[in-house]
Order: sequence, then structure tokens, then C-alpha cells
Amino acid sequence: AASVRGGVPGGERVGVRVAAPSYSTQDTHAAVERMMKEYDPALLWASRLLPLQTAQDAGALYAWCRRLDQIVDTPDSDDAKKRAALDEWKVRLDMLWKGAPTDALDAALSSTVSRHPTLHKAPFEDMLAGMRADAVAQRRICSFNPDLLEYGYQVAGTVGLMLLPLLGVTTELEQAKARIPAVALGTAIQIINIIRDVKADVALGRVYLPQDEMSRLGVREEDVMAGGCTP
Repeated sequence: AASVRGGVPGGERVGVRVAAPSYSTQDTHAAVERMMKEYDPALLWASRLLPLQTAQDAGALYAWCRRLDQIVDTPDSDDAKKRAALDEWKVRLDMLWKGAPTDALDAALSSTVSRHPTLHKAPFEDMLAGMRADAVAQRRICSFNPDLLEYGYQVAGTVGLMLLPLLGVTTELEQAKARIPAVALGTAIQIINIIRDVKADVALGRVYLPQDEMSRLGVREEDVMAGGCTP
């Protein structure tokens, strides 16, 4: 059974207990595929190059990360609501990790977790921390190292760690060896995304270009905010 507090599955309200819902494998896979078709159809097709179970497990990771990203990137939601939603997302993570998912998409990840004993919870919690840092009115990155590198790890390098056991890196020793390149690849992709998405991020009140590098290169924040060209 799962308890409920204020509409958040996994919390507590005295005297209220509800049975944890069950989801069929067909339900969970269909839910993930619908989400991928809506938001990343190219990624869905690319995933079909993987073995079926690997593709399904990777899809479950995608669905969890995608919905978390949507929490902080919703332009019409204030920061307090975003932080509350992130608190709820942490509760849901705890619940699915215990085998009590809230919905079919959480159930997909719960099944993936049960199949991969070396899929650890820490990268998911680290990603939550990175997303929480975005739930502020004026998001800025002070320095490339350590600030941008830490953020890049939290929101993208963590994906590399999540994927390791799914791709056959299953022992703790193997994962320790693969950790640095897995994190480096994810972080590098995030830095590329930051460069690509400057205009979109400015619309959300965010400048991820590190302040120390901007200062060194003579790039003014007002030019970035205005979308102007810089030398």
C-alpha cells in the first residue's frame, strides 16, 4: 500500500491508505513509447538499433529524465511551484525505487531498476540536485571549473552513469573504470547544448555561459540577454 499526502503519492495523511497500483509490462512500454513519439521520435527510432530489452530500459530512463526536465523548463510556472514539484519528484523516485511506482512511466523505471542491481540511485539524486539549482529567478554559472563542470555532471554526466549497467558494464569494478569517460561524454554533450540553446535559455532568465569566461573574452551579459553578436 502507498500513503498519500496532499496529493503526492508516497507521503502521509493520517488514516488514508491506498493500494499501490499495478502496471503490466505492456502498459509501461506503451507509455514510454508514446512519450518518445511525442517529444523525440528520432531517438525512438535510433533506440531500435539496440537489443529490445536494452532499448526498453533506456526508454524508461529517458521518460524519467524528460519529465524531470519539463518541471524546471516550464516557462509559465513560478520557482516555488517548481521546487514543490521537485520535492514531489524526489518522493516518487523513492517510491519507485521501493517497487511502488506512481504511474506507468515510473513503473517502467522501477522494472529497470529491479533488473540492474548496479543501477544506483545516486545519479538520479544528483540530477535532481542539478535541476533544483535551475529553479531560481536568475540562473547564472560563476565559473567553468568547478561550477559549469559540476552542473554538466549533474544534468547530463549522470545519464552516462545511468546507462552503464544497461549497456553491459555491470560489475562495480567495470563501472569504476568506465565512470570518467561516461561522465565526460555526458558533460561534453551538455556544454554543446548550452552553446546551442543560449537564446532559449535567456528566455527562461538563464545564462549558463560561465561568468569568468565571459569576462575573460569581453562578452557582456547584456549583449547575451539581448541576443546581440559579440567579438
